[in-house]
Amino acid sequence: MNIKIYFKTVLFLSIIISQPTFINAKNCLGCPGGGGGGGGAGSGINCNNYLSTQTLFVDGSRPDNTGDGKTWATAKKYLYSALDIANTCDMVNIYTIKVAQGIYKPTSGTDRNSTFFIGKSNLSIKGGFPPGGGNNVQNHVLYPTILDGEIASNVFVYHVLLAYDVNNVNISGFRIRNGLASGTGSIEVDNNVFINQFDGAGINIRICTSIEFTNCVFYNNAASEDGGGVFSNSSYPKFVNCIIYNNSAAINGGGIRLENSSTAALTHCALVNNVYTLGGGGAIYNSNLSNIDLHNSIVWGNSNTWNGGGERNIYHCVLQDQNTTNGGIIVYGHYSDPNFININDPNGSDNIWFTADDGLNVCIGSICLNRGDNNAPDINSNDIRLEPRNFNVKTDIGPYESQSMPGLIANSMPNDGDSTVARVWAGNTGLPLENCSLLAALEPSTGINSKFIAVAKNSLNATVVYNSAVFVRRFYYLQKFTPGDFNGKITLYFKNSDFTDFNNNPYSIDDLPSSTNISNKSHLRIIKFPGITNQYFPQFLSSTPEIINPSDADIVFNPITNYWSIQFDNEGELGTFFITTTHEFIFDGWGDFSEETNWMDNSKPNLILPSLNKITILQGSYCIFDEPLELEPGSTLIVE
Repeated sequence: MNIKIYFKTVLFLSIIISQPTFINAKNCLGCPGGGGGGGGAGSGINCNNYLSTQTLFVDGSRPDNTGDGKTWATAKKYLYSALDIANTCDMVNIYTIKVAQGIYKPTSGTDRNSTFFIGKSNLSIKGGFPPGGGNNVQNHVLYPTILDGEIASNVFVYHVLLAYDVNNVNISGFRIRNGLASGTGSIEVDNNVFINQFDGAGINIRICTSIEFTNCVFYNNAASEDGGGVFSNSSYPKFVNCIIYNNSAAINGGGIRLENSSTAALTHCALVNNVYTLGGGGAIYNSNLSNIDLHNSIVWGNSNTWNGGGERNIYHCVLQDQNTTNGGIIVYGHYSDPNFININDPNGSDNIWFTADDGLNVCIGSICLNRGDNNAPDINSNDIRLEPRNFNVKTDIGPYESQSMPGLIANSMPNDGDSTVARVWAGNTGLPLENCSLLAALEPSTGINSKFIAVAKNSLNATVVYNSAVFVRRFYYLQKFTPGDFNGKITLYFKNSDFTDFNNNPYSIDDLPSSTNISNKSHLRIIKFPGITNQYFPQFLSSTPEIINPSDADIVFNPITNYWSIQFDNEGELGTFFITTTHEFIFDGWGDFSEETNWMDNSKPNLILPSLNKITILQGSYCIFDEPLELEPGSTLIVE
C-alpha cells in the first residue's frame, strides 16, 4: 500500500511539473484564435516544448505551418502563429521572432478583427531575413518583409498590428500597409479592455510603456476616426529611421494620433503626405498631456504638421509650417522644401522601399544635408538603407543619409537674384535654394554655428567690366547674418558657357578653362571685394579687391551637368566674389617698351593695364618707355 501511495504521489507531482501555469500570458480575448490574433490555436500550444527556446523563426516560403518554429528548417509559415506561441508562453524565455522575406497577413481567413497581436514584453520582432534563413543576418533592404492588412480582395483588417500592455518591445525591418480601421464597434483585448475598430489602422498601441520601431514604413493605412498610421493610448512609442507616408484619418491624426498621456519620440523619421479630413493633425495629433519629441526628422506635404493640445519639442527638423508647439520648443527648425527626389513615388521606380531610387531620398542640394544633431537620442549607426550615418561631419535630417557631398544636379544653376539664408555648423554644407539647387557651399575650418546670406548675380552682358578688367558674368555675394569673419572653404558654381563667353571677349591672352580645354585651370582667379553691400556690381564696391588663386585640383568640371565647381580658401571677411584671369607681363629685353620681342613670350600689354594685372621689368633689363602707359587702379608696375 505504501508503495502504491508513493507512486501516486510521484505521478501527481509529475503532472504539476509538466503543465506549468503561465500567469502573465496575454492573448487577445476578442481576436480570432486569441494568441496572435490571426486564427491560430493559442489554447492548443504546449509551452513545455519551448522552455529552452529563445528565438522563433518564421518563413513564408515554407510549404506549410506544421513546423515548431525553433529553427529555420522548422520555421512557422505564419507570423501570427509565432505570436501565438510567444504570447501564450509568456513566462518562457522567447525573446526574439525572426521573420524571413515575404508578405504576411494577419489571418488565412477573412475576419477583419484579425491582427498581429503583441501581448508579450521583452520581445524583438525582426523582419528582413533571407528565405530559409541564409546567413541569419538581418537585412531589411535586400529581403523585403511586408505586413499586409489586405486579407482578401478588397477586404482589410481593422488593425495590421495591435500591441497591448507590453514593455521593452522592438519591431524592426517591416513595411506595414493596408490597414483599414473602418468598423463601428470594438475588440476586447483583455477583461473589459476594448480597442476601437475605427482607430489605429497601421498599429494600435494601448498601455505600452516602451515600444520601439526601427527601419519601418507605415503606408496606405486609413482610419474612419483617428490615427491612420499609428494610434497610441497611454503609451510611449519610439520611432527611429521610420517613414509614415500616405496615411489618412477621417478625424484626427492622419499619420499619428496620441492620447491619454502618451509620449512619442521620433528620430531620423519622415512624415509625408498624411491627411486628416474633419479634425486636425495631418502628420500628428497629440491631445492634452500627450507629448511628442521630434529629432532630425522631416514633416512635409501633409495636410498640416499637427494639432491638439499636447506639447511638441522639435530639434533640427524640416517642417512645412509653424503650428504652435503648445509650450514646447523648436531648436533649429528649417521651414524650407526638403527637395525629395520624387515625393509622389516614395519607393521609386523599382517599387521597393529602402533603395537608392526611393523618392524620399533628398537631392544633393537639400537643406536636410549635414544639418542634423549628432547627439540626438537613439541614433543608429546606419540609416534606413543601411548606409553609414554621418557621411559628412554632421548627420543628415530624415531617414536617408546622403552618401554624396553637396553639389548641383542638371538644370539647377541659381538664377540672377536668387538668394538664401541658411545655417552652417561644420563640414561641407550647401546653402540651398528650393528648386533642388545650391547657391554655394561652405566648409568652416573649425566648428561654428552661424547663419549666412547668399545672393547669386548674373549680368545681362556676357562679361562684367571693372577698371578695364573683365569678369565672368556670373558672380556671388556672401555674408554672415551677424557680420564677422569666415575662415574656411567656399564652393561656387558656374556654367561652362559662363567661361566660354568670357573667352570670346578679346580681353586676355589667358583663357579660362572650358569643357574642351580643361588645362587652363591655372589661369583662373577669384577676385573678392570684401565687405557688406547691397550694390553688388564692382563699380559700386569701395573696398580694395583681393586676388585668390584656387588650386587646380579644386576646379572641377562635371560633364553630366556641364557645370564647374570652384572651391577656394577664404580668410577674414566675406563679400562679393568674381571670376577672371590675371596676367603678369614680363619685360626681359633691352630697348623699347613698344617692341614685342622685348617681352617674354612676345606678350606685350596694352597701353591701358587693366586692374589686377601686373607688369614686371626684370633686373638686368633696359626698358625705354617710348609710348604712354596707363595703369588702372589695382594694377601693378614693378621694376626690379
